[in-house]
Amino acid sequence: MTKDQLEALFDRVRAWPAEKQADFAAYFDWLERRETDVYVLSDEERAAVRRGLDDAANGRFATKEEMDEIFGRARSKAK
Repeated sequence: MTKDQLEALFDRVRAWPAEKQADFAAYFDWLERRETDVYVLSDEERAAVRRGLDDAANGRFATKEEMDEIFGRARSKAK
């Protein structure tokens, strides 16, 4: 890809809605990090892992009904 093609791509991205730009940025970050073969958690991901570990350590788990709902939503999206 030439420098001009890259600039044209970024011009298009700048016109996207903020949420789509954030997705692009996250993918770009992932693409860059995968070259190192080491995944680096974002601050948000690190906080989520800590919450999950704290929940598990304190016996807080999802109920069967909550899990059924989550898997049901995932199945409907996959269709």
